[in-house]
Amino acid sequence: MIAPKTFRYAVEDGIATITLDRAERLIPTDPGAVVVTQNDVNSARLAHRYGYFAFSNELERADYILLDTRRLPFVYWTPEPERYAELVRGLQGNADWRVIFDEGGVLVFRHERR
Repeated sequence: MIAPKTFRYAVEDGIATITLDRAERLIPTDPGAVVVTQNDVNSARLAHRYGYFAFSNELERADYILLDTRRLPFVYWTPEPERYAELVRGLQGNADWRVIFDEGGVLVFRHERR
């Protein structure tokens, strides 16, 4: 069994942690790149930015969005599975956002500036 590299998930969920680590590496290390993640996807690799926000805040400013759709995020509203799914579907259907990673429920979106 592979132990996770962060506190995000229990040891039993080591594969999910590896998937998240691979997804995070697709996001540039440039501190000027604005990133939005759900609260339980908390990463030192991403948090050093000038703009680092909890999903679903500041989506209009974001360059990248990282989500783990297998888990409901801790957000500013009461956990609402359908509302969360609706937000994710909205991103997936929006031409301004390109999915650059989709594995095991982990998604990375990149904003396509026009």
